[in-house]
Amino acid sequence: MKKSFLAFVLVIMTLLAFNAFASDNPQFYITASNVQRGQSTNVSVYVENAVEYCGFSFELMYDSSVFTVGNISPAEDFVSEFTIVNGEYDDGIAFMSYAQATPCSKNGNVLNIELICNDNAQCGIYNLQFADIRLYDQDSNQIDVDFSGRAVCVVGDENALNVKLEAPETVVAGENITVNAVVSATSGYCGIRYILKYDSDKFEVVSAQVAQAFQSDLTQVRTDYSDNEIFVSYPSIEPVTVGGTMLTVVFKAKENADGNAFFDVKGLRVYDENSDSMNCSFEYAQTKFVLGEFSLGYNPDTEKIIVTCPKAMENVTLVVAGYSQDESQLEGVMHLDFSCTPSQIDYSLSMFGINSPKIKAMLYGDFSSFEPLCNVIDIM
Repeated sequence: MKKSFLAFVLVIMTLLAFNAFASDNPQFYITASNVQRGQSTNVSVYVENAVEYCGFSFELMYDSSVFTVGNISPAEDFVSEFTIVNGEYDDGIAFMSYAQATPCSKNGNVLNIELICNDNAQCGIYNLQFADIRLYDQDSNQIDVDFSGRAVCVVGDENALNVKLEAPETVVAGENITVNAVVSATSGYCGIRYILKYDSDKFEVVSAQVAQAFQSDLTQVRTDYSDNEIFVSYPSIEPVTVGGTMLTVVFKAKENADGNAFFDVKGLRVYDENSDSMNCSFEYAQTKFVLGEFSLGYNPDTEKIIVTCPKAMENVTLVVAGYSQDESQLEGVMHLDFSCTPSQIDYSLSMFGINSPKIKAMLYGDFSSFEPLCNVIDIM
């Protein structure tokens, strides 16, 4: 028996679009790679979690004594007759604005900027920051946004040390994730200290351990340094070239976390035997929250079936079946076919019209061949 719920499917599609972004505010962020003097690096601006907006504008500040702007172009999805980009809007500022007549929910890569590092730039860490960022709805009202900048390291042959953070590309909410800080040293150093910065709204620290090669009586690892920072310090009396994995941190991803997350190095300092600072660099890590396996759940308080879809799939079928009290007789079956995107959706049990003493729910990727996507659940 099959029933078509056209109106219901429209509701489901709305829910899919809504549940794909569960954070409170839209997020603008930057990705960039380290660069050598005389070379260029690509800086990309992204927007996530934005729904029903008609335009945005922002300024991106950079150090014009270190960088000059090369090519600058909006991503293909953000080209309209109203799009404006300017790589030298002001000294050290790049500008972009985007607008369209009807509300949209476009997300992803917004703008790409080629930053060219000057030949005589000093090795060091330079910040890229947003300024005057605005997102508008169809009534020209501003929408609150979250945004985060990015640091770019100018590196050279004389760099004494690099700290690279390594994290999995994806993480599932509620599960653990391991982040490593890997040190590469090209010359002797007598001390290193830095702060590993993370998003405490999305992660909590389970453990933090320094590798044996970096342990001494003066080594410090402080997970209580602040609510989103881990302080690490390793001093040495004699110059060393110790490298490899220095720090291993296990984080637990919070249950309601989603979107993108960055792990950053802050306040990196490397010292020589005279306690003078040495050139150094770092590489941040980025991970993206994804849903886990296909799964079914049931909330008895709301009487809703919860479907978790970790990836986009066509021809998904949710089956609800009613049985007698001893489950010896099948009393009724209803199923709903739909296509899903990565999301978690709630279905009201009452919409399936099954009122049997025992009710079960099943999820299939191909209903005709009865290939289950997850275990059957007992609703009552």
